[in-house]
Amino acid sequence: MKKRVFSLFLALVLLLTVFPVTGANAVAKKQAAGSDIRVMSANLRAEFATWASDGVAPAPTSTRVLYLKSMIDENAPTIIGSQEVSPTWYTAFSKLDTTKWAWLTEKDAAGYSYYNFVPNKGKALNTILYRKDLLTLSDHGVKAYDARSNGHCIVWGVFNVKATGKQFVMISTHWTPGSGKASERLAQAKELATFVNQMKRTYADTVICTGDF
Repeated sequence: MKKRVFSLFLALVLLLTVFPVTGANAVAKKQAAGSDIRVMSANLRAEFATWASDGVAPAPTSTRVLYLKSMIDENAPTIIGSQEVSPTWYTAFSKLDTTKWAWLTEKDAAGYSYYNFVPNKGKALNTILYRKDLLTLSDHGVKAYDARSNGHCIVWGVFNVKATGKQFVMISTHWTPGSGKASERLAQAKELATFVNQMKRTYADTVICTGDF
């Protein structure tokens, strides 16, 4: 009898491990007590085969954007630091939701678009996706790293929470990948740290940085 009871208990534990109770999902939607926003980071992986370590392009963006939307609906972020956001990604998501969400897509003084930053190559790196119904964008910009093999950059925005008026800085970045690029990444890390301190002095104590590091 004891063996049977133990077997049933073990089966139940395994079942709950594979199929967690639905109530656990509700916990993910709760913001931490006293917080004003919920932050998410997402490398969306652009559709270029040459960017993949195995040389194989990922599934079509039109399919993967549905997974992104489902993840956003489930976790309810306020702002998302995004990397590898190609024009295809921008268009696909915009078709799904234009009422609540907005991208940083303007061009800076040098003519670099936030979602199409690599000069002369038409490829994408990073941007910020935010809830325009909950946040107000008051300033923004893009800065290329001094040490870079490609269009790797810092994209930033200054946001105000509409409900409280509190201000914060959001950053999305992508460092240079590759096993032989450690010194370049170290230089980018130092430059990013300097930039974060500059943002703190200029705009707000709260600076949030997401990225593909």
